[in-house]
Amino acid sequence: MIRPKRPQTNGMAERSNGRIADLLCTRHFDSGLHLDDALRHYQRLYNHHIG
Repeated sequence: MIRPKRPQTNGMAERSNGRIADLLCTRHFDSGLHLDDALRHYQRLYNHHIG
């Protein structure tokens, strides 16, 4: 058991957030729709190939 007030993670959330941050920093989006499409595409890739 983890002691109270000492949360620990396995790094999964941090890796996922880092991948999304990389996606957002390395691309230029012309519109909110373009951003939404890219995030949905990443989600499909993650759910079926990466995760």
